[in-house]
Amino acid sequence: MTHQIPKYPQYHRPLSIPLRAVCAMLLLMAIHAQAHATQADKPNILFFIVDDMGMTDPGAYGGSTIATPNIDRLAAEGMRFLRAYSGCSVCAPARSTLMTGYHMGRGSVRGNSGGIPLRDSDVTIAEVLQSAGYVSGGFGKWGIGDLDTPGVPERQGFSQFFGYYHQVHAHYYFPEYLIDSGRKVPLPNKGFYQKNRSSGPIDTKAPQTQSDYVFAPYRIVDQMHAFIRDHKDQPFFCYVPMNIPHSRYEIPNTDPAWLAYKDKPWTTNEKVYAAFCSLADRQIGETLALLDELQLSENT
Repeated sequence: MTHQIPKYPQYHRPLSIPLRAVCAMLLLMAIHAQAHATQADKPNILFFIVDDMGMTDPGAYGGSTIATPNIDRLAAEGMRFLRAYSGCSVCAPARSTLMTGYHMGRGSVRGNSGGIPLRDSDVTIAEVLQSAGYVSGGFGKWGIGDLDTPGVPERQGFSQFFGYYHQVHAHYYFPEYLIDSGRKVPLPNKGFYQKNRSSGPIDTKAPQTQSDYVFAPYRIVDQMHAFIRDHKDQPFFCYVPMNIPHSRYEIPNTDPAWLAYKDKPWTTNEKVYAAFCSLADRQIGETLALLDELQLSENT
């Protein structure tokens, strides 16, 4: 699969907003909201990030190989940014700039080892929104503060964070544990990586116990949906930094996204990558359907 940058018509006006300006704008909005707004005036905020998706792979950005109907619908019904840039080219520093609004010259996290935390003095978007009356939840790959550091999400404005704290931990889709707000939650995946040393479709039936291995992205999205249900009657900020489609390329062999690509004349990694992109799109679509079910779509 090749990634070609599409040529956009000139009437598409490029938009580029410095992240620091966005955070300043959010801060001003939060202060105003705290002073003047009723709960009905505070829209919920649902923020998805996908990890290592090619810029032209979604259909909305010129892709035709991988199915992303929900992302495409969001783009068609909303706003599409053609020149919105990450604060850094690699993972952890980019997440740090996103959360704090600091550029790389001032940010706490400048390396990509995954173990460098935010500082207590850093002010995150979650903290700004918390001060305006929002409840903040995060679900997925944090990457800017491991356990027992000041960078953990529960010390950075999040009431709940479920997923991976250390970014290298997030490279494994069948981990032995995930973290729920500072507490390790065991998963029945012990021995998985002794048995499965290569990428590809995974038989999730564990031979030792005949119980299923747990594919972390399923569990994380379930927790995210529970958060939305639990907080449907109050303004929420739901931050969803997915770890797909980042490698390792391993996916349950029964997942509909894998089944859609398994017979393509591509390498295994390419097929799993495509399946990951469509899986992310499907989970976004499931979340949009949940907002419809809870009658939250018009205020999110």
